[in-house]
Amino acid sequence: MSIPITRTKLIIPRRRADLLSRPRLLDMLADVLDYRLVVISAPAGYGKTSLLVDFAHRQDVAVCWLSLDEFDQDVFRLAAHLIASIQRVFPAFGENSTAFLESRAGEVDIPALVSVLVNDIYEHVDEHFVVVLDDYHLVDSSAAVNEFISRFGQEMDENCHLVISSRSLLSLPSLPLLIGRAQVKGFGMDELAFQPGEIRSLFEKKFQRFLTPEEAEQLITETGGWIAAVLMRRDPVPVPRSVSSGWGGVVQVDLYDYLAQQVLEQQPLPRRRFLMQTALLGEFNSRLCAEVLGEPPPGVSWEALLDEVVQSNLFVQVVEADGLWLRYHHLFADFLVDRYRREAPEEMDRQLERMVEVFSRQQAWEKAYRACRQRGDEMQLVAFLERAGLALLTQGQSSLLLEWLEQLPFPMLEEHPVLHSLRGAALIERGRPRQALEVLQEAEQHFDLDLQADMLTRNLVWQAAAARLAGNPLRGEECALRALSLMEKHPSLPRAVLCEARRELGLAFAHRGEVERAIELLLQARQGFLDLKNREDVARLDADLGWLYMNLGEWRRADEHYTRARRVWEESRRSGRLAFVLNNMGVLALQRGDYRQAEEHFRTALAYARRGGDVRMQAFVLAGLGDLFADLEALPLAQQFYQRSGTLAAEMDERALRTYLPIAQARLLRMQAAWDEARQMLIESATHFGSTSPAGAWLLEYGILQLFQGEVEAAVSMLEDALGVFSTGGERLQALRAVFWLMWAGARMASVETIEKYAPVFFEGLEQQDAFQPLVVDALSLAGELNRLQEFVGDRPGWRRLLKAVDDFERQIPQLRRELSRLHASITPAKTGLRIQSLGEARIYRDGQLVTAPEWANQRTVREIFYYLLAHSQGADRETLGREFWPHSEGTRLSRQVKNAVYRLRRALGKEAVLYDLRTGRYRFNRDISYRYDAEDFEVLIQQAGQAADEEEAMQYFERAVALYRGDYLYTFDGLWVEPLREGYRQMFIQAANMLAEMYFHHQRLEDCHRLAQRLLEVDACLETAHGLLMRVYARRGDRGAVARQYQQYCRNMEDVLGLGPSAAMEQLYRRLLEEG
Repeated sequence: MSIPITRTKLIIPRRRADLLSRPRLLDMLADVLDYRLVVISAPAGYGKTSLLVDFAHRQDVAVCWLSLDEFDQDVFRLAAHLIASIQRVFPAFGENSTAFLESRAGEVDIPALVSVLVNDIYEHVDEHFVVVLDDYHLVDSSAAVNEFISRFGQEMDENCHLVISSRSLLSLPSLPLLIGRAQVKGFGMDELAFQPGEIRSLFEKKFQRFLTPEEAEQLITETGGWIAAVLMRRDPVPVPRSVSSGWGGVVQVDLYDYLAQQVLEQQPLPRRRFLMQTALLGEFNSRLCAEVLGEPPPGVSWEALLDEVVQSNLFVQVVEADGLWLRYHHLFADFLVDRYRREAPEEMDRQLERMVEVFSRQQAWEKAYRACRQRGDEMQLVAFLERAGLALLTQGQSSLLLEWLEQLPFPMLEEHPVLHSLRGAALIERGRPRQALEVLQEAEQHFDLDLQADMLTRNLVWQAAAARLAGNPLRGEECALRALSLMEKHPSLPRAVLCEARRELGLAFAHRGEVERAIELLLQARQGFLDLKNREDVARLDADLGWLYMNLGEWRRADEHYTRARRVWEESRRSGRLAFVLNNMGVLALQRGDYRQAEEHFRTALAYARRGGDVRMQAFVLAGLGDLFADLEALPLAQQFYQRSGTLAAEMDERALRTYLPIAQARLLRMQAAWDEARQMLIESATHFGSTSPAGAWLLEYGILQLFQGEVEAAVSMLEDALGVFSTGGERLQALRAVFWLMWAGARMASVETIEKYAPVFFEGLEQQDAFQPLVVDALSLAGELNRLQEFVGDRPGWRRLLKAVDDFERQIPQLRRELSRLHASITPAKTGLRIQSLGEARIYRDGQLVTAPEWANQRTVREIFYYLLAHSQGADRETLGREFWPHSEGTRLSRQVKNAVYRLRRALGKEAVLYDLRTGRYRFNRDISYRYDAEDFEVLIQQAGQAADEEEAMQYFERAVALYRGDYLYTFDGLWVEPLREGYRQMFIQAANMLAEMYFHHQRLEDCHRLAQRLLEVDACLETAHGLLMRVYARRGDRGAVARQYQQYCRNMEDVLGLGPSAAMEQLYRRLLEEG
């Protein structure tokens, strides 16, 4: 679903020549980049917009502008315009965000939307920028909008800065938190009120009138600095004394008096009436005027009246030039509506009633709803919601419908079962099936069957869907049957309801294993939707049928239906549904043994699921990838996928996955011969499954496990139960797998009777399968045991076919595993956190990838600041960093340099890597994140070696510590702060390596001792202990010449480097080794 963008809302208003700059306020806005949120809040007429226009035109920083109106209370519309506003300035931005919105069909998951939007900005905007939201009071009553802006303001990266102007105080949920973090700056009436000097400048510039200081002070006294009346006067004279100096409602009344006397009453009567009528419409053009207002006044056309309003400059704004859509300035519109209500209440009521009719016919539901609320007629509101409800559900706007319904008093909902039922249907769409089922059951009790058969039938269909999604397919079947029974008694009911009832009954049958009956019903429903030309519902049925045919092993049919559904959803850009069908196509390719195609489908499905913020579908795709890599015997990788899938499934309380994943993970444990652990996992998960297929899968895996553990008779019983479940459910390939393992059980028992019982079933079923990859994977797990089974089944064509498939797959596994594993980093959640290297070459790995971003690789100071903060656990304030890295900077320049460097650092390594402590005014490395730092690990390992229980354990710790020391600490860095640390780590290494080399010598590991001593000399060429170790190693080998050469090398190094001779201890060692030799 897309929404038209009103481009004029995105354009920074032209800075008029007569606009008065206010340096005092511009200076206060100058540090906007130091805050996440700047709020400008004051009543109407304080110059908020003028200030922001002046600010935007004077800034070097990029400004994205959005003028809000009351229609932006629809969070979908607001988000679309916000995206367009940013995209107008940064064209590379917006593709992912727009695709997400269009995929949701009006249903916006706000946390997911904010996540997609923030990530899109992070990926495509690499500079500080400002987003201006002007006139926020027009949307502040929308809880959804406040949640969206609040989340966005809290989660956006630090290079994005929100500036919000509003007549009222903001009610953003995150505002107290941001204030507590000193991330908000505010302007109110006191700051915005004009001061005497500004009043004088304004009159001089706008009216060419020079006020005396006394006159300006008098105006301040009379108006409190509120300049609205002056700006709205058409005559260049001072503000009349009649304007009150009071606040709140008094000011508003006085402004209305001024508009009445100086504007409205100056217009001809037909134009006055036209102004009031069109103000009630909001946005209007000549066609809408004709539809709502009927015939124009005698002797004039609606087009002519529109032209007059524009020519007279009556506070009108052109919304869209094409078709000449207009709207009034908010102040003027509010005044006109208020005047209309007082002067002609009955006429206004009739117009509102007509607006409801016209907007409903146009399916402009928000406008119709607003007119209903303005009119205040409860019965009309109920009738409107009953009429609009189904359309809103069909158009994917269930969240909007739910918001409207939940604003009604609960007794009203109870009295009108249609509204209550619509609320239940909306709850289903919002992922709350249990609550929906309760609501729908309550509503059902209040229907009049004779008068409301249509909505009662829909209620039952919705109950069926809610029950199915809540895990109660039997209740779903009962409701679907009742709905179909009503349809038979009332054949005039809409055919779409019949199709939906058949679909729900079919899915209920599928869940209890009656696949053939399910397919028959789904095909009937599909044909019905096809006759109705409802492509989206036809695609839903195609996806359902693909799933059922796949379970039957009818690959071609499954692929045909999936491909049809995919084609429709690609055209409509439905990310969530594309993720669903591509995941199923991945499962299908996996069962056919096409691993490359399966991986591609899964990867694409995951991208769509992430783009659409569909966490549930992400979990399913990750489980499919786990299955893929389990087949390829990449067990750690498979486990990664299963664990991530399990985390998401737990978050969403996704029962199907929480049932399946323990079975899949038990299979991994079985493949590693961890049979007891696998059994325990299956036992613990046994209470979770309730549907047929997972129950069969559990029985099958448990039976296979029993076979591997030698419990053959018990395994036969379990496998026969699994076979019964799969056969009843029509899952032919799974049934074939159970038969295969029963045959192997017969071979283990040398039971000819068992083989003869199942072999004919197996080979007949195998002949009917075009592909049988799960069976190939099972057979491969038996390896050499297949020969034992062949002794019983003989050399049959079906057996040879299976063996060939096993041999082919076994040869392909290494290549497939290498090829597809290379891709997993781009489609799996990488190991999170930082891996920091400082011993040797300084390198940072983020989520397993070397950090090479320009803001890191090309900014030496950024890198040095990071390691400085890492080395100083208490952190550092701006002044300290300035003295160390910018000794010649000060004041605002230094502040900007530090801020920019920290921003680049956080952009490269993650915004949580470095924090700013408001209490201490210090930046510090955040040690609460996931990270590994080689210098810290080095110290810990040496400490653990000193605490080891024995020498063998100590050697292991020392070896790991020595391996971590790849070179001197930050050897390419300069600065006085580095040297002491560098020397400290060097001495720690020398001490540890010396101790380890001595242990090697003691344990006769002379080669290791020699290698380590040589490495020590690379660190310190005059190190006596290392020279001594080498001399002792050569002596132990009986090489007296090498002993002498090493001693001579030691003497030369001492002379060349230190200007000293050999120490007495080394002379003594040398003589002793020669004598012993």
